[in-house]
Amino acid sequence: MRSKPWAVLAGVSLLLSTKMSRRKKKL
Repeated sequence: MRSKPWAVLAGVSLLLSTKMSRRKKKL
């Protein structure tokens, strides 16, 4: 099964957004 590029991009963007929000909350 090949992972769709748009799906991978969506997952990465979601992970990044969550990490950023966590950092902002800590600060």
